[in-house]
Amino acid sequence: MILGLTVAVVALVALFVWWERRAANPLLPPRLFADPTLRVVLPATALLGALLGGSVVYLPTYLQAAYGMGATQAGLALNPYVLTFMAVSSLAGARVGASGRFKPYLLAGSAVAVLGFALLSLLTLDTPYAVLAVEIAVLGAGFGLLMQNLVVVAQNAASPADLAATTSAVVSVRGLGLSLGVAVFGILLARWVQGRAPGPGVTAAAIPDVLFWGVPATVVLVALMALLPGRGAGQS
Repeated sequence: MILGLTVAVVALVALFVWWERRAANPLLPPRLFADPTLRVVLPATALLGALLGGSVVYLPTYLQAAYGMGATQAGLALNPYVLTFMAVSSLAGARVGASGRFKPYLLAGSAVAVLGFALLSLLTLDTPYAVLAVEIAVLGAGFGLLMQNLVVVAQNAASPADLAATTSAVVSVRGLGLSLGVAVFGILLARWVQGRAPGPGVTAAAIPDVLFWGVPATVVLVALMALLPGRGAGQS
């Protein structure tokens, strides 16, 4: 079933690209990919969305399975992740706006995200929540350096006529990436627990191994950030 759905996705994407190339008013204008910055930002945003979706959906599951938290308590326990994300995003956005040098922040954000996923992959059933809180705060800081700055970089790379289309494209591919990340992480989790006796302990042991796959994915994100041209938002 998974292989069949994968083939269907590839076929539908190919059909979408074909249709967009011939449409008078395409949802995702192919000309956007002629810009070297957007050629990097759009796939990087999709990958970022996948990593965000995979982590924010399955971390509460880990909190419930490993610590016996209820759904509300597990959601509140993600506050170190969310609050760090918000604080770093605000501060980094202000700094990029003032200096116009976006690339160091994006490289730093992707590198910090690598560290965050690496730390989370080492979780055990004996890991205190205080340690987990620090680790998810690290991941939140990495995503905070990336999320909104990628939108700003894309907007500054677009011509005035394509500004709306570019903004919509970034938000859309991020949403698609988020859905894909939840699905892929879910497949990995299902494969890990397959054949094992169901229970919270099995789920809690599986999720760190699933989150490990965020490490190579964020390494790809580092590589994409390195490919970005050096022009910053304030220089555009």
